[in-house]
Amino acid sequence: LLAASLGIWVAGAAAVAAAPALAPREAALNGAWQLLTPAPKLLRSAGGGAPPLKAEGLQLYRQRQALLAKGDLSFDLSTRCKPIGFPRVLWDGGPFDIQLQRDLVFFGYTWNRNHRTAAFSDQPPKLQIPRYYGTSTAQWDGDTLVVETTNFHPGQRSERTTLSLTGKITERFTRISDKQMLYQFEIENSDAG
Repeated sequence: LLAASLGIWVAGAAAVAAAPALAPREAALNGAWQLLTPAPKLLRSAGGGAPPLKAEGLQLYRQRQALLAKGDLSFDLSTRCKPIGFPRVLWDGGPFDIQLQRDLVFFGYTWNRNHRTAAFSDQPPKLQIPRYYGTSTAQWDGDTLVVETTNFHPGQRSERTTLSLTGKITERFTRISDKQMLYQFEIENSDAG
């Protein structure tokens, strides 16, 4: 189980009103966003310590960190125009766009023009073909948008570790000021290293 919090801010574009009109909480998240501060290069838990990885996952993480230190990206599928993984796309991919509609959330990423959607549902995501960004559902917890994602493609990485098919990422998007949103995520991956 991993968790992290990142602050992100509006990167220029104002929220665009959709037709039909959205409730204030939905309209508050529409627009272009970018990280306020760079994300840490090392994987950390919400408490700032090393993540609780199983032996196999820890070995893979250390191996990939050693390769990165040498400038070797041979393991990184993004060097072959594959998606850079999730949630890494939020901090390595440039600005990103959130557009809410009545029945779904659209996330557009600058990196390689990738996107994903999350249907509003109180049910867990339905199993589909594994995707690099997984299969997502969304719901509201007060004024916080909560997105749950599972069913990741085997090549997907989260901070350069591997998620299993049953791994889950839960994200929380909360508008905290006119130009800032708090982004939090938690990774649960009990079946993998």
